[in-house]
Amino acid sequence: MAKKNVVFGTPCQIFALRKYLSGKKEEDNFILVDFFCRGVPSIFLWKAYKSFVQRKFSIGDFKSVNFKDKFLGWHKFSMQILDTEGNRYSETVYDDLFWSFYLKNTCLNEACYDCPFRHNSVYSDIRVGDFWGEKYYHHDEGVSIVVICSERGKKAWKKVRGYFSEEKCYPQDILHSQRFNKFPKHEKYDKIIESLCKGENLEDIYLKFCLDKQGFYKG
Repeated sequence: MAKKNVVFGTPCQIFALRKYLSGKKEEDNFILVDFFCRGVPSIFLWKAYKSFVQRKFSIGDFKSVNFKDKFLGWHKFSMQILDTEGNRYSETVYDDLFWSFYLKNTCLNEACYDCPFRHNSVYSDIRVGDFWGEKYYHHDEGVSIVVICSERGKKAWKKVRGYFSEEKCYPQDILHSQRFNKFPKHEKYDKIIESLCKGENLEDIYLKFCLDKQGFYKG
């Protein structure tokens, strides 16, 4: 019996892998899992952000990064970075510069602003994501969506569902949880990308373009 594999990726990555596996007649050996994707930020944002954290907070080589640590709660998730010496950087979504740039759509990759795979075309067996919105707002430990997209995904979920607390939901619940419209480019997108590509300090770019540091609205 051939070995089974589970692959996680963005919707566009899973689309490409699906096409490849289909051509090789290998689809039955894989479970493909993607997620409700807001978009992939420019690599130049990550490089500028990493430099910012290391310079401003005396952080060395990154050992681990948790983008959505929930020690303060799901709705106030935190960026948690640990370096190889045990030093830690911690900041909530409301105050962290990476989340400020990302959530304001300032510098996603070009294709992400008009992505055909994010919601309209699904090529995964299972799609997961945060269950945002009113339905589970008071469950601050975090609640996830699991959408079964194929018979292969259905069989896989049956094998692991016993490890989770499960509740069936309806399509309208998902519609209220996720943004299905396109994300508009920031009005200063080109200039922000140019500044990032030039290697300008992230904090200087933030000030130059008068960005609100707050990633989410606290209210």
